Amino acid sequence: MNKVKNLKIINIFIIFIPLIIFLIIGTGLVLTNKPWTDESFLASSAVNLVREGHMANTNYISLGDLGPPMVNPLYFFNQALVVKIFGASLFMMRFSSLFWGLVALVAIIFLLKKITDNKIIIFLSLLLVSTDIFFLKSSSSARMDMMSASFSLIALAFYFNLREKRFKIAVLLSNLFIGLSILTHVIGILSLFALIFLVIYLDRKKINLKVVLIAIAPYLACGLFWGIYIFKNVDSFVNQFYQIFKPGINKETNLLKLIYNEFSDRYLNAYGLSNERSSVFSIIKLPIIIFYFICFVVSPIIVKEKSKKIFWWILLFYFLGLTFIPIHKSEAYLCWITPFFIINASLIFCKFNGKRILKSVFIFCFIAILLISISRSIYSIKNNDYQNIYISDLKTFNEKYYDGGKIYGPGEITFYYGFNDNIIQDDDTIGFYTKILPEYIATNSRYESNFEEYKTLNFKIYNHIRETLDKKFVKVFEGNYFTFYKKIVPQKS
Repeated sequence: MNKVKNLKIINIFIIFIPLIIFLIIGTGLVLTNKPWTDESFLASSAVNLVREGHMANTNYISLGDLGPPMVNPLYFFNQALVVKIFGASLFMMRFSSLFWGLVALVAIIFLLKKITDNKIIIFLSLLLVSTDIFFLKSSSSARMDMMSASFSLIALAFYFNLREKRFKIAVLLSNLFIGLSILTHVIGILSLFALIFLVIYLDRKKINLKVVLIAIAPYLACGLFWGIYIFKNVDSFVNQFYQIFKPGINKETNLLKLIYNEFSDRYLNAYGLSNERSSVFSIIKLPIIIFYFICFVVSPIIVKEKSKKIFWWILLFYFLGLTFIPIHKSEAYLCWITPFFIINASLIFCKFNGKRILKSVFIFCFIAILLISISRSIYSIKNNDYQNIYISDLKTFNEKYYDGGKIYGPGEITFYYGFNDNIIQDDDTIGFYTKILPEYIATNSRYESNFEEYKTLNFKIYNHIRETLDKKFVKVFEGNYFTFYKKIVPQKS
């Protein structure tokens, strides 16, 4: 009786401790990270849907009228629901992502329990995923990455847990949730390729015409929904699709060069080697990805069981997919792949029974990763950039320097002013297209970087910006993060 009771306590400890840690750290990051432009860009459409009854981005005007968001619209409806219930709150939009992060962890639990009874693998994987820097970052940011990744993990969990006894139901549900993942973010298509491979790899003898039709049905339903939505404004869809994929199009055809670019441009930048992360503290993260890539390379040699090797195949598909998909090399997409890096490393660790030296090396690496990840999150929470940088700057400006009127500046300022487009809109061309000069201009490091890029991309815009800031505006406040300029009012003669 005591053995059964102790076993239940252990199982609860294995599952709930990582989830609780995730919620504690995630909540801290939700409340203390300063907003960034993607969060305001994505929120504007949801806010307008609730307030005005139509979904259009009216905050970001640098490229003119973008119209309603036609690409992967499901996340906007998710956000609109949050806005409808809780109001246009940055924190509540972020808590929505934290919820999807929790759902993703639960899906990982079901995946792990299906392939192994080893409590060490389950606990290690959950603990490392729940504290992973990029998993937490996506779970505490008002972007669609975690929602889409969560749908894909749910799809895989359904397939693995139902495939043996209810194969057709497994096919239906897994493809349904991958369809929802794609409707949330284009990266969801990676999971579709992974699932197709897994069905062929594990259950090719069960495939027939009926199974194929069952698999296609969810995509027809999702496609019909998306198609009806797209045909409301086809031109807007084409324009946005082009804007999303154009920056990432790579004409490089050499596979090794593509893989090198993926590793250097995404992983090395994200884990410390970039101009924005040149501090020693940032570079300390670098050994984490080196360790995971070493495990990635040696895993096929060490892990032989077909059921466990599946995770390596998924990892491979995600890595190659992120390499070839013509889209930004953003670190935001790492939340998709880091859980599989971690599970892959945990599976290797548990193959070292009796090999004390190798096991000790892995234990040291896991502890180091855990300490680095948690300390990085605690450091961010302690800094409280939301209050000490974002709110501090805007409160000072609003109380001491703002006399009313329009501001052109980073979109994240809109959270402070309650999504009032009459006060703040994001226009890093400073009225080049609108032909309207605001009463105030706000800049930050992103704006300054965009200004420099215009020097190469469009010198007319750059020249307009410099002339406007130098001759028509005067700096009135320089804070920790934002700098504000006020329009010079000509003196009456």
